[in-house]
Amino acid sequence: MNTTTNRDGGMSRRAFLGAGTVVAGTAIAGCTAQGLRTSETTDRREWAFAPGAVTELRVASDVGSVTVAGGSTDAVEVVAAKRSWNGQRGLNALAVDADLVDGRLTVVSTADTGRIRTGQTPRVDLTIEVPAGAAGPAITRVTTDFGDVTLTDTRGDTRIETVAGAIVATGVDGYLSLRSTAGHIEAASVAGLDDVRTEIGRVKVEVLGVRRDVAIRSEMGEVVVGVADDLDLDVLAEADGRVSSDLDLLDQRSRRNRLTGRLNDGGYRLHATSDFGHVDLRRMDR
Repeated sequence: MNTTTNRDGGMSRRAFLGAGTVVAGTAIAGCTAQGLRTSETTDRREWAFAPGAVTELRVASDVGSVTVAGGSTDAVEVVAAKRSWNGQRGLNALAVDADLVDGRLTVVSTADTGRIRTGQTPRVDLTIEVPAGAAGPAITRVTTDFGDVTLTDTRGDTRIETVAGAIVATGVDGYLSLRSTAGHIEAASVAGLDDVRTEIGRVKVEVLGVRRDVAIRSEMGEVVVGVADDLDLDVLAEADGRVSSDLDLLDQRSRRNRLTGRLNDGGYRLHATSDFGHVDLRRMDR
């Protein structure tokens, strides 16, 4: 693979003392691959925003993966990797921008590639690194039509949606709403869940906190829910297949495909369901 990179202005990557400085670069690569992918052309852009300039982050993508991760960085850094298997023509169909207004950073990528999308559709893969902990911005919304979403070590109540793609969230200090039309969903070590739903795919999540009734559902796939044993919940689990549980429930009523009961003092309802699949409730010690 031969790669050339050009940066505008010769600015150091850390020389961005203003509210936001764009560091743009281009990398064009021709790569031999297996199968139908004979060559790949890429274009890379980067943005870096000064510490404290970003208080909220929103991301919207047509085609491509989105990764947002908290780390040791002292800034918000956005990397957009355009990828095409149709040469420059494919790259020209892609657009991406990062816009900071009154502390809200909005990252948007679009793809003028038609309605039918496959593994060779030109895409923009977004990687965003933010300061970990309280110094980082609140991640409020991440959406993509075609691509996976990964959220790691971030903060803020976040709504994540993808039409075709998986969702993985770990180490999030906030309440999450997670929805996919076709894709697996996983959530672990997050402050709490508001709702989780996929039409086609497996769901595996941990419920460590609730602030309202919570529905966790797969229309076609297994649902596995770890539940903190000190929560006060009314529990309902239903499935087309088997329902199993090791929760210490009071007033428990169960049969093969349905279970109800009260965890501790009861309270908000936890409803776990699979239209075509099994449901498994697992006790988690604090």
